[in-house]
Amino acid sequence: MSSWEFSWTDVCPSGLRPWVKDYNDLAPCFQEICLQLPMLVLFAVLSSYYYGSHFRLVFRNGVQRRSIRVRIAASIALGLIPVLKIFYVLRVHGKIYPIDVLLSCVQFVAWTVHVGFLTSSLKCGSLSHRGPLAIIVLWTSLLALTGIWVHTNINSDYWLWYVADLVIFISYGSTLIAPGNAHYIRPQRTADEERQALLSHTYTRFLEDIDESALGPIQDDANFFSKIVFYWVRPLIAKGVAGKLRKNDDLFDLPDCLNMNQVVEKLQHQLDAVGSLFKALHRSFGWEFYLIGLLRLLADLSGFAGPVLLGGLLRSENFNGNGTEPQMVNDCDNCNAIDFRPYYYALGLLLTTLVSCFAGVHFNWRMTLVSTKMRMSLVTAIYRKSLVAKGLQSARPEILNLMSTDTDRIVNSCISFHSFWSIPFQLFTTLYLLYTQLGLAFLAGVTFAVILIPINRKIAMKIGQLSQGLMTAKDGRIAITTETISGAKHIKMNAWEDVFIGKIEQVRREEVGYLSRRKYLDALCVYFWATTPVLMCVLTFGTSVLLGSTLTAATTYTSVALLNMLIGPLNAFPWVLNGLAEAWVSLKRVQELIDDWIISGQ
Repeated sequence: MSSWEFSWTDVCPSGLRPWVKDYNDLAPCFQEICLQLPMLVLFAVLSSYYYGSHFRLVFRNGVQRRSIRVRIAASIALGLIPVLKIFYVLRVHGKIYPIDVLLSCVQFVAWTVHVGFLTSSLKCGSLSHRGPLAIIVLWTSLLALTGIWVHTNINSDYWLWYVADLVIFISYGSTLIAPGNAHYIRPQRTADEERQALLSHTYTRFLEDIDESALGPIQDDANFFSKIVFYWVRPLIAKGVAGKLRKNDDLFDLPDCLNMNQVVEKLQHQLDAVGSLFKALHRSFGWEFYLIGLLRLLADLSGFAGPVLLGGLLRSENFNGNGTEPQMVNDCDNCNAIDFRPYYYALGLLLTTLVSCFAGVHFNWRMTLVSTKMRMSLVTAIYRKSLVAKGLQSARPEILNLMSTDTDRIVNSCISFHSFWSIPFQLFTTLYLLYTQLGLAFLAGVTFAVILIPINRKIAMKIGQLSQGLMTAKDGRIAITTETISGAKHIKMNAWEDVFIGKIEQVRREEVGYLSRRKYLDALCVYFWATTPVLMCVLTFGTSVLLGSTLTAATTYTSVALLNMLIGPLNAFPWVLNGLAEAWVSLKRVQELIDDWIISGQ
């Protein structure tokens, strides 16, 4: 058996020799490996560094803004052309060297990072739109290397691609000629920038100490792209890095959707109309709340596409589509047509991952907004009811619990509600995909999961009962503690300290008892459900082998990916049931007190 030996000619045809005597020119591989790659990497690193160091706001005139936008378009083109050329070469000639693929990927990454740097230069950076001197020097070096590359490959089949690169480089450079005008945005003084001294002398900060202008409403003025990638957060991060987040006014203003007066009055109006807190929440936030579920559904569907596309990628036979290993031949006229299915599968994996990522992140963000609205409305409604109700002194401990613990549980149930329908959907879809991969062998895992459902339900119900007892004991402890603090003078005068301490400790022991039993059940849920995917994997694959099925690479990797997708839903499902049970208990507690206050008020 002959041993494999590495050779640079396998990576690039001309190896690492720097000079080609026949053409009296630099060798193409030497240009790519030793000149272009290091320069592009350094160009990407410096662009990333200066992109992160742009903090000072700049106002640019039309000339500078147009010049930067032209450079952004040129950079996008310079990043896409190498990638398009790779696909063109594969489709036409069917053969490409690894160095060409590596160089195209590095070019795409470098120019993508540079696009980010140029985008930030529109509003931040130095007064000159040309950018830092180091960036200009590197760009000039890349221009020279592009000219040399065009000279070397002017007679190749791809000369038009290289000339297009050079033309775009020249267009990029033409934008560096016009100087334009710009000035730094002066910070604005606000009323709280002035400090009143002890001797009635006013102290005002120096200009350097004053923060930049207000950030404005959160995301209201952002464009669609900025909202998708959360680019609108960058000014806040820049302020934080500069150490200028000293007070609440330095943060974003609340958006219109979180206007407290509108949100609170909306729930209060519905509460006065129907009397039921659940119906009032449904009428106030239901439309927005249910539409957010579409993002969760999109994220789930994109997640299922990953294992399916992975199986397709592994099942695609090879790059030439004839069932044999791809051969590296020098005569491209005899090359078979390239099978592009693996590339399509890989591209599909990338796109579905991006869609799943964006959908999941925006689902969490939108749920945070809805949860904030519900929290503001609930706390305000409870506070208003407590002001107009009779018996305020005796209900004070319950009010504190309602405004903190119970409100938190009701708000946290928003995500639990969507998880309540999403997790079964994920489980059934995953099990169906497992059936398509393993056949009836998947029933072993399904049977094991079905057995766990009533056990999980029993544990969740027990946790709900313990939560109810915990809240009752907590209310009693707070009531006794409040009574003790209010009558501390009388207790001290009558030497009743031991009596009240004993009562508080007794109620506290009862509360800790409920809490400890609940935490033990929580730990049991975590342990029990964390081991479930492993046991399902063992049972499923073992049954498949016993039934005589053949486990191929595509089937195995796809099934493992699907089984791994069960870990999250199986671990989260008991917590979801627990969260919904606790939220229902808290909702009834709030409703009971609201009903009592309404009756007392009448």
